[in-house]
Amino acid sequence: MKLLAFMQNPWFPEGTALRMIMDYRDNQDFHRRMLMATMSGSRLQSAFKELFIRIIWDNVQWRPDWMLNGVITPDYLHVQKSLNTHQPTIVITFGNVAYDCLSSKQIQPCQSWDGTVMRCHHPNARFRTQADLDKFAYSVRMEMLRRELHGESTHVEDVE
Repeated sequence: MKLLAFMQNPWFPEGTALRMIMDYRDNQDFHRRMLMATMSGSRLQSAFKELFIRIIWDNVQWRPDWMLNGVITPDYLHVQKSLNTHQPTIVITFGNVAYDCLSSKQIQPCQSWDGTVMRCHHPNARFRTQADLDKFAYSVRMEMLRRELHGESTHVEDVE
């Protein structure tokens, strides 16, 4: 079973080397380590516990917002490529931008895809608590269990 999570876009200080941004986009281990060093990542790690390192983390727009002049438009080709490459069982969206992107007609799951899209607020959303995020992580585990009861393996594959 593969879990693929999308957030909005990364944040880097203006002037960050392009190599670091590309590593964040292309290297899952680097992406995860950078994410864990943020408030969002810390909250996600607390909620998902051991699953955190098994989730494939991505953004619907891989460019930092300062490269986009503050206007976040999803990179639909990047998202489609990520979906096609990873073929996830469960797709998790964090925040409205990520959910709206995955709900867009511009994103086409492969015909044989029998996955689930699960929507969550952004980890740092106003008026949301860690308990809200913990409840969502629990619902992801319940979806995995539901799939197991229907004969699907819940073994979460190692992320490369």
